[in-house]
Amino acid sequence: MSMRDYILIFTFFILVVACNNQADTSNNLDSNEVTNLSPEKIYSEKDFNVTGVKINKSYDVSKLPMATSAMRMIFDSKYVEARLYETANTANNEGKLYADSVTGPEAIVSGNSVMWKEKARDRRKCIPPADRSAGCQHIPYYGGFIVSGNLVLLCEGLDDIEANDLCLKLIKHLGE
Repeated sequence: MSMRDYILIFTFFILVVACNNQADTSNNLDSNEVTNLSPEKIYSEKDFNVTGVKINKSYDVSKLPMATSAMRMIFDSKYVEARLYETANTANNEGKLYADSVTGPEAIVSGNSVMWKEKARDRRKCIPPADRSAGCQHIPYYGGFIVSGNLVLLCEGLDDIEANDLCLKLIKHLGE
């Protein structure tokens, strides 16, 4: 085999791997990139008054742009924050922007840079430093979020995979 044949084989191999990885990431919910699951669905607070869902806090949304309501609940022994918007388009734009800022490894959950300050402490956990000194490191409570219709759900989880599983389980539970 000539050098040209090796280069062609190598190039083909790289293209196959790249295309395969692209296909794997474009149609799953394992990443923070979220698509609107049911763009036509319009949720209301009443949809959460079902067995297995316990609403334990409602938030003032006057400083959460375009939101109509927001609440914290317990589902499957974990915390979920539901934010309702008037339309799916608003949830997909404003809602997604604000949810992304407080979920996942790059979340901003404390300090002046928090986008929506209402009960910000509910969106963070305090982890003692490894060196056992005083204080704590604030990490996000919610590993990820999903958008479904006019609803943005922030779900507890160590990462976006665990959080998305919980969110999808709740969406399914609401539909039963």
